[in-house]
Amino acid sequence: MNSKPPNDPQPTWPYVIGGIVFALLAAGLVAAVFIGYFRAPTTPPALPPMPGAPAWKENLEPGDRIESIDGQPVEFKDISDVVIRNSNAPIDLEIGRDGQGETIRIQPATP
Repeated sequence: MNSKPPNDPQPTWPYVIGGIVFALLAAGLVAAVFIGYFRAPTTPPALPPMPGAPAWKENLEPGDRIESIDGQPVEFKDISDVVIRNSNAPIDLEIGRDGQGETIRIQPATP
C-alpha cells in the first residue's frame, strides 16, 4: 500500500491554544502551592490582656501569636470557641513570641 502525506495540512492552532491553557493551569497550580506553603500566619498578634485575666496572670504579651491550643493548630476565629469548650480544665497555649516558640498553661475563667 502506498502511503502519501495528506494534501490538507492539519491546523496547528488547537495545539497552540492547548499549550497556552496547559501553561496557565500549571502556573496556577505552582502559585497555589507556593501561596499555601509560604502563607502568613493565620493568627493576628494578641492584644494586651485585661488585668486579672488568666492570660494576664500567665504573662501573655501584646504581639504574641497563639499557634495551637493543647497541641492542636488553631485559627484566630476558633480561639474563643476552643477556650470556652475547655473552660473546665487548664489548657496549654503554644505561642509565637519574638520568633521563638513558648508554651504557657492557663486556667480559662468560667463565664
